[in-house]
Amino acid sequence: MESMQLTTILTLRVLVFWGVFQCILPVQVRSQVRYQVVSSFFADHELEVQHLFLPDFPTHAYLVTASYHSEAYAVEVVKAGQKQIGLATLSDLMDTQSDAIVAINGGFFKEKGIPVHDVMINKHVVLAKTDVGPSLVIGDPVVAIEETGYTGFVEWQNEQVPIHGVNTTRNENELVVYNAFFRDSTGTNKYGVELGLRPVQENHLQGGMKAVVERKWMFRGNNPIPPGLMMLSAHGKPSERLRQVTWGDTITVHHQFSRGIRDAHSVLGGNVMLVKNGTIVPHGDQRHPRTVVGVNTRKNKVFFLIVDGRSKESIGLSLAELARLCHQLNMTDALNLDGGGSSTLWVNNKVMNKPASVTNERPISTAIMLKKR
Repeated sequence: MESMQLTTILTLRVLVFWGVFQCILPVQVRSQVRYQVVSSFFADHELEVQHLFLPDFPTHAYLVTASYHSEAYAVEVVKAGQKQIGLATLSDLMDTQSDAIVAINGGFFKEKGIPVHDVMINKHVVLAKTDVGPSLVIGDPVVAIEETGYTGFVEWQNEQVPIHGVNTTRNENELVVYNAFFRDSTGTNKYGVELGLRPVQENHLQGGMKAVVERKWMFRGNNPIPPGLMMLSAHGKPSERLRQVTWGDTITVHHQFSRGIRDAHSVLGGNVMLVKNGTIVPHGDQRHPRTVVGVNTRKNKVFFLIVDGRSKESIGLSLAELARLCHQLNMTDALNLDGGGSSTLWVNNKVMNKPASVTNERPISTAIMLKKR
């Protein structure tokens, strides 16, 4: 009897010790995600595409690794259509890009393809909000993932008026900029002032840009956006200053983002960081197909990761599992993009994964591509 009691006590002590030991282990040590490389192609020192299998789930994933300082390839953001509204499959989007090599679906979107988060393409702002959130930031040659937020303002007669967004809904006491990416009209109510400006400089909406007032509407909303013009739409307190502006006046519009992306040419927002500065960001969530863009800032690498899901052959990953996998794949920073039926990998005119959409490829709003320089 004493021998059995002693054995039981020792067993309990071992279990308690093991539980404590597990708790003090780093997450990435005690929670490894096993994966096998099924196949690999484009394998060289600049670009590699790998098919991965995660046997514990089971789940199939596809990893693209590229050097973003490479003279051979560039990273770019693409929008479906010429306005905020616009949807196309990834294959159709890439048919318009003759020099594309690899592409994945991009950010989250609402009805008709309107982006949810910030988008800037080749220094043209598609959508910008003052809310701070994680974004892919593309410069030349820098590619980074940072917390960003829009911080623009209008300058007239040495006075500055903050801009509350680009191509967003104008609310009370706000000043909003509308450009060619928006609809044909501003969609505002009649309680405010709207100015039509013709840019003196190239209309790239990044940094200070001088523009001349050509149109002015007071107490008349939903005004048309004439070709070649950008619109300032103000309500409440910001409108008090704009009422004094007259035709022919010159206004300087400063479009800028926080956190040092002034020199970036493209921005694409996501919803959450999975890895930040080399550390896993805790998350929960259920298992789904996933799309990730990541970077390794020490090795100048950019990563595209697509995870198939919602099938017996590939059930997908939770955000917590996805974050651990990204960390194991040497991403110092990783951003979660639109997943589910949108998750698609395109390589050399072919879809490589098995999208969960009932139509095989779901029409998407934006994409990220690697292209020949």
